[in-house]
Amino acid sequence: MISHWSGTEYKNMEKVFVSLMAHALLPNALKTAHAILDFIYLTRYPYHSKTTLQCLQDALDRFHQYKNTHYIESIKSRGIADGFSTELPERLLIDLCKVGYRASNREDYIIQMTKWITRHEKLYAFGAYVRWCDPHLTEIDDTEYEDQLDDAENEGDEEDEKPGLPNTPISKIMWDIGAPDFIRILSAFLKRKFPTYRTPVTEASRVDLYKPALITLQSIQRIDESKIKDTICATPLVSRDGRTAEKPAHFDTVLIHYNQKTQESGAFGYCAARVRAIFRLPPEIVCPHPVAYVEWYLSSIRRSCHLIPHFGRKSIEH
Repeated sequence: MISHWSGTEYKNMEKVFVSLMAHALLPNALKTAHAILDFIYLTRYPYHSKTTLQCLQDALDRFHQYKNTHYIESIKSRGIADGFSTELPERLLIDLCKVGYRASNREDYIIQMTKWITRHEKLYAFGAYVRWCDPHLTEIDDTEYEDQLDDAENEGDEEDEKPGLPNTPISKIMWDIGAPDFIRILSAFLKRKFPTYRTPVTEASRVDLYKPALITLQSIQRIDESKIKDTICATPLVSRDGRTAEKPAHFDTVLIHYNQKTQESGAFGYCAARVRAIFRLPPEIVCPHPVAYVEWYLSSIRRSCHLIPHFGRKSIEH
């Protein structure tokens, strides 16, 4: 249950709407939902061409056959519509709330946040006036402030370079993720990939375990150069401890290379797997990246994915 919805949660829900409604709605209702989602995704494009505008119009026609709307004309006359979303107020929340709260001492923080914002607005206005008076003046360095904004914006999203569970015994990993064959499979993997490594793997052996792993998605027919980060989680059960509530285990599903003839888009050449553990090999082994336990070991994860069952219309007889 999510208590505070944000733009990120809504976007993630949009990814599964059509799949959840498939085989559960009448064909026309499904086509209507499909059309509006196509329209929503197309309006987010940072650039438009005649082809994309035509796709936008087609999606709109499928949703509003008999309505005379003016989205295409508005984009042509007033620019792209990618700013008309929750991203703008989300950014203002960072500038006006999060950073100012961090600068306070957490006591009467509203008054302190108001003063902090007022002072920064005055500094910005004075800086603009000084630059207007002397255009050749060196720009004021706002790097530290912008770093604070970036930190606030990425809070909870970026992976810490340090493992979340360092020096974890393998016996605990086997117990927490339910993998009795972990030692046998890891030993076979090390023997195949690193034949010179002779140290036996036992339940007392220790590895650095990661809760999330952050990967950069490959470009898939994209028209800009922005990077997309994909977070893959493999978090074991956290038992109740005093006032801390129990946290259930979380193991993401991913798409993995199994065929060299993979394509930039589509699922050909990939198979779905569930990540049970993300960890680093012993320091004696030169391996620049963590490995994942998904019943077998590999480093060719493409991205996370969401598995949805094929729903039918018939009820199950008990």
